[in-house]
This record gives sequence, structure tokens and C-alpha cells, in this order.
Amino acid sequence: MRKKREILRRSRRNSFLLISLAVLSLCCVLVYKTVTLDKSASQYQATIDKYEDDVKDLEKEKSEIADYEEYKKSEQYIEDTAREKLGLIYDDEVIFQQSNE
Repeated sequence: MRKKREILRRSRRNSFLLISLAVLSLCCVLVYKTVTLDKSASQYQATIDKYEDDVKDLEKEKSEIADYEEYKKSEQYIEDTAREKLGLIYDDEVIFQQSNE
């Protein structure tokens, strides 16, 4: 009778230790995976932030291009181009030039 109790007690203790070891192993794996996923999430967030900055820059560039396109359609653009490239002036304008001396 005593031997049976002793065997049963050892068996329970071994089962408890085995189950405790299994639970501890699962906890370690979960902690490791959590840390790994947090690192991946932070890397992905950094990538998302970079792409959002790129989108903002492209939207700004798109706005500048649209403004330049509107400027090219204006009378001011035609006048500026005629002055710079063709040297044209209005009849009542006087141009002063520096001497090269």
C-alpha cells in the first residue's frame, strides 16, 4: 500500500513537473514571438512613415507643377519670355545698361 502511494506521489510530481515545463516553454515562445512581432511592426511603421512623407513631397511637387502650368498660360509668362529671350520692350520703356568699362 505504501509503495503504491509512493509510486503515485512520484508519478504526480513528475507529471506536474512535465506540465510546468511545457507551460514555461510555451510562455518563452510567446514572449519571443511578441518581441519579434514588435520589432517587425516598428520597422513597418517606419516604412509607412517614409512613404507618407514621399506622398506629401509628391503632392507638393504636383501643386508646383500645376501652378507653373497656370503661369505658362498667363500673359505674364508671354511677356517675361519675350523680354528675356527676344529682348522685346514696350514703346514707352527705357532700358539702362551698365558700361563694361
